[in-house]
Amino acid sequence: MLIGRRAELSAIAAALDSARSGHGVSLCFAGSAGLGKTSLLEVAEVAADGFQCLRATGVPSEFVVGHAGLADIVTPVRERVAEIPPPQRAALETAMGWSAGAAAGDRFLVGAATVSLLSLASRERPVLLLIDDLQWIDRESQTALLFAARRIRHDAIVIMLARRDDSTGPDLAGINEFRLSGLTATDSASLLSERKPNPAVVERLVSDTAGNPLALLEVVRQLSPEQLRGSAPLPAVLPVGQRLGDALLADQSELSGGARRALVIAAATSDHATGPVVAALRAEGFDPEAVLIEAERAGVVALARGALTFRHPLIRATIWQQASPGERRSAHAELAKVLHDRPAERIRHLAEAAVGFDDHLSAELNRLAADERSRLGYAASSAIFERAAQLSSSAPVAADAMASAVEDAVLGGDVLRAKTLAGTFGDERAEVPSQAKARVLFGLGLLEQNSGSVPESATLLRKAADLATGTLRLRVLVELAQVNYRLGSAQGVAAAADALAAVADLTDPEQEMLACYTRSAALAFAGQWEQARPPGLRALELLESEPALRDDPRYLAIAILAAGWIGEPARA
Repeated sequence: MLIGRRAELSAIAAALDSARSGHGVSLCFAGSAGLGKTSLLEVAEVAADGFQCLRATGVPSEFVVGHAGLADIVTPVRERVAEIPPPQRAALETAMGWSAGAAAGDRFLVGAATVSLLSLASRERPVLLLIDDLQWIDRESQTALLFAARRIRHDAIVIMLARRDDSTGPDLAGINEFRLSGLTATDSASLLSERKPNPAVVERLVSDTAGNPLALLEVVRQLSPEQLRGSAPLPAVLPVGQRLGDALLADQSELSGGARRALVIAAATSDHATGPVVAALRAEGFDPEAVLIEAERAGVVALARGALTFRHPLIRATIWQQASPGERRSAHAELAKVLHDRPAERIRHLAEAAVGFDDHLSAELNRLAADERSRLGYAASSAIFERAAQLSSSAPVAADAMASAVEDAVLGGDVLRAKTLAGTFGDERAEVPSQAKARVLFGLGLLEQNSGSVPESATLLRKAADLATGTLRLRVLVELAQVNYRLGSAQGVAAAADALAAVADLTDPEQEMLACYTRSAALAFAGQWEQARPPGLRALELLESEPALRDDPRYLAIAILAAGWIGEPARA
C-alpha cells in the first residue's frame, strides 16, 4: 500500500473495474521526480489481474528516435495488425519499419491504427497500457498514444501515463490528470517508521524536501542514529532537486573507477541490453562482470536476464548530468565501436562523440534522417538533419541539411524549433544557396499562415518565390495564392496562378496538378465557377491517381479545397 496516495489508488481501482466492464479510462500522474509516479504504475500492474499489460518507458536519449515508444506498445500485439483497416495498417507498418514501402498515411492514420490495434487486443482480454516518463517519449509516439488515450471510451482498455510536471509536455486535454504533491508530516512519519525518526526531525525533513517520498527515504538512509533522534543537527542542506540526484548517488562515492565508468556507458545506451555495455567495458580494459556486480551491490543498478536497469530513472539522468562532456563523448565513442550489427545506433553514437567536422558522418546522418522522415518521424529527422548540418565542412551541404531540419520541424508541428533553426540562416556571411534559403522561408511562411500573421506569411512566401526554382517555386506560389485568398486579394491569387502557369512543366504530374489547382482557385475566387471546374477536376484526378501525390500530407488541404472550387463539398 502506497502511503499518502489514497485518491490515486482509488482512481486506479476504479479504472481497472471500468475496463473489466468494457469501458475505457485514461489517467495521468504528474509530479516532480521521486513523488511515486512509477510506483503507482507498478501498483496498477499488480492489481490488473487478467489484463494484458503493455508498457513503455521514456528514455532521454531516445527522445529523437521516432516511434520508439510506440514500438514497445504495439509490438507485443503485432499479430493482430492484419485485422486493422488497410490504410491504417500501411501507415503503422511504415512507421514501425515493418514495411519497406513508401509512407501510406500521416500522423492521423498512425494514431488511428494504434486505436484499432488496441481495441482488437482488448476483445480477448482487458488491456492495461503503462507509459512512464511521458516527457521522454518521442513526439511521434506521444501523438499516437495520446490520440488513443482520448478514444478508448468504449473498449476494455486502461491507459495510465506518468510524467514530470516541471516539463513542457504535450496537451493532455481530455485525460484525467492527478498532480502529485509531497507527503504530509503524518504520512511522512508512516513512510519513515522503520527508522523511527523524532517527530521534530520528520517536520524538518518534510519542510526541506517538500515531502518528496524518494528524497525522504534517501536522506534518512544517510542520517546517523543521533540525527534521527534529534540529538545531533541535521545537515545544513538536504537533498532536493539536483541535490536529490546527489542523494540517489550517495552509494556511488565508494565505487571504483571501473564501476563509475560502467554507469556512464550504461547511461549513454538507448536500451537496457547489457551486451553493448559489456563489450565497451571490455574494450577499455575493464572486467565487465566485476564492475557491473559492484554497481549492483551498491544499489545503483539491477542486472537480470541480460538487462541492466537503474534503480530509479533519476539515477540515470543524474549520472549523465554529472559526467563531464569528455566522459560522455568517449562513452558514445566506445559504444559506436562495438555496435557493428546496429548501423543506425552506431551512427547516432558517433554523432554524439564527434568534435569538429566529419563529412562522411554528416552524409550518414543525412541518410538516417531520410529514413526517419520516410517513417513520418519528423521530430527525429529534424534533430538528425540538424546534427548533420553541424558536422559538415561544406556550407552549401550544411545549409541544405539545416533547411531539411526546418522543413521537418514544420511538418512535425514544432513552431518554436522551426523558428529557432531558421534563425541560423540570418548570418549573411554564410554561403547559403538560394534554394536552401527558399526552403526555409517557405517553411516559415507556412507557419505564419497557420499559426501567426497572414500578411507576414505573404511577405515570406514572396521572398521564397523569388529565390526558389523548380517544383519548390511552384509549391511556394500555391501557398502564396492561398494567402492572397485569405487576404481577400483576387488580383494576388490570379497573379500567383499566372506566375505558376508560366514555369510549370506540364509533363510532370505534380507540377501539372499544382498549376491546375491554382488556376481553378483563381477562377473560382473571381466568380467564374464554370471555368474553374475543368482545372479543378484535373487537379483532383492527378491527386487521386498518382500514389506519390495521394500519400503526400502536404497535398491533403489542396485536395479538400479543390473539391470546393469545383462545387462538390461532399467530395471534400
